[in-house]
Formats: sequence, structure tokens, C-alpha cells
Amino acid sequence: MGGLMPNKKQKIKKKKNSRSVSGEELNDPFGGIALSCGVVLRNRKIMTLAMRDELGNIELVSAKLKRSARKNRFLYYPLIRGIAFFVEALVINLLALFYKRRFIKKNLKTKTIYHRFFVRLRQYVLYIVYLALAVAIFNYLSANLQGYPIVTWDMGLYNWAVTFGYLILFALIFILIATLTREEADWLFYHGVEHKIIRALEKKGKISIDSLRKESLLDDRCSLIAWVWTMIFVSGAVSFLHLSGAPFGVVMIVLLGIIIFAFALAYELVWWSLKYRGIFYTIFIWPFTIVERIFIREPDEAHFKIGLAALGEIQKLNKRWR
Repeated sequence: MGGLMPNKKQKIKKKKNSRSVSGEELNDPFGGIALSCGVVLRNRKIMTLAMRDELGNIELVSAKLKRSARKNRFLYYPLIRGIAFFVEALVINLLALFYKRRFIKKNLKTKTIYHRFFVRLRQYVLYIVYLALAVAIFNYLSANLQGYPIVTWDMGLYNWAVTFGYLILFALIFILIATLTREEADWLFYHGVEHKIIRALEKKGKISIDSLRKESLLDDRCSLIAWVWTMIFVSGAVSFLHLSGAPFGVVMIVLLGIIIFAFALAYELVWWSLKYRGIFYTIFIWPFTIVERIFIREPDEAHFKIGLAALGEIQKLNKRWR
């Protein structure tokens, strides 16, 4: 966790041959983020964002991660590690979105003024829609917190189910908006690239496009499962906890705390279920793998090349930034 130090950008021209990368030297735990124009791969030391323009050129942006967890071991304690992961993931996502926006802005300079106008108009409309969706979610949850106390257990359970249903509905609306065009829907394919590369790394050996095609598309460690459980916990919290008459600022602070703590609980639930498997895995993990099928697609060769470019860059920087 902590600050990020951006490295200078590097550009790679499109290659006709498939690249292969060795996974034997990358022993650190790996993670990733899917974007509409590329993929982010990271280990404990390095984050690399690989993006592709319309001509097939690949641009790489790398950052060195400063993890305070190396010095503060308490950040690995139960619940605290979930909060630390939440904060770190938020920082990395914001940094990735910043680089993505800069990348798109640079590519727009080569377009006509009319093309730039319509692309920017579409972006601003999407920003407004996403903001409206986020406001709707927070308004609904805050309204639950400010409601009258629920005096019966049955009403609480009913409200819990209804609230969770609304959160699922908001998530489905987000998916619909984020997949309106092929360009926007590409993040579903890059999500598959992220999963396949991480699974291939755990097997060591050479990683190529051919080997990645054989890897499973789904991964039970996907953070989407933790986010589903977060929605379940948040729904329960706002259904049984009420702050009638509390100022709006207090309600929003409490709601933010509920979301962070709910994610920490979800992180622990997934962590322990994956560790002990058995009945815990069957109940708490397996049913929610269906969420991955909604948010993921089988990548093609062009998507794999982006992932391999990011992986190769991390391998190179892993030796330089020891």
C-alpha cells in the first residue's frame, strides 16, 4: 500500500508473432484489473498497465508500488487486511483510470474535430450516467439508514432481501451501460485475460497465447465474489441499523464505514472459505461463481497480446527494481 511512483511510458509496435513469457521468475502473488482499452497486471512491487490503440500499437505504463504492509505486519491481521486491500485496490484503480483517460486523450489528437466531439460527448454522457447511478445507490442506502426502526425480525429480513435485490438491479444496469458498444465491452475480454494469465503463472513454465487458451476462464479468487458478499452484508446492515433524525453528513460517513467494514468481512469470508474448502467453499464461494460468467468473455489473440505485453514488462522491471 502507499504511494505510487510512475515510470516513463514505453511504446511497443504491433508484432505478428505470439510472445511467450516465463512464469518461473514471477513468484509474487499476482492480481489485475480489466479496462476497456487494456489490462492492468501487478505483483507486490510493480503495476503495469498495457493499452492498445486503434492501430494495434501497445503502450505500457508502469509504477512501483510502495507497500507499507512490509513494515507494518498488523496490516495482514484479519479484517485489517481486507480494509488494506480495499484502500490499495481503490488507489490502483484510480491511477489506472487516470492513465487510461490520458491515453484516450492522446489518441484523440489524431482524429478529426467531429470525431473528437462525438467521442467526448459519449464520454461525458457515460460519466453523468455513472454518477447518477452512484447517487441513486447512495440515496437508497442512506434512506434505509434514516428510516424508522424495524421492530420485527420478519420485516428486517424482508427489507434485507429487497435491498439486496435493488443492489443487484443497479449492478445489472451498470453492466448494460458498460457494454453498449464493442469498445466499452472490451473490458469483459480483458477480464478473461487477467484470469488466464494468473492461473498460468501458478503453473510456472512458458506462457504463450496457445497455453493461455487452454486455461480456465473462471477463477474462484475473483474479487467479484467478495463484492457480492459485500452487497449482502451492506444490505443487512442498512436494514437493521437505523439513524433516524441523524444529519445527512453523519449518515454518509456511517454508510461509507459500513461499506468498508462489509468488504473486510467479505474478504475474510472468501479467504477462509478458499483456505479450508469443503462445505465452506460449497456454500460461500461456488454459488457465486455465476457472477463471473456475467462479467467475463473468452479473449481473442489481440487481447492476449496486451496481457503478455504487460506480463513481459513486469518480468523485466522485476529484475531492475529489486
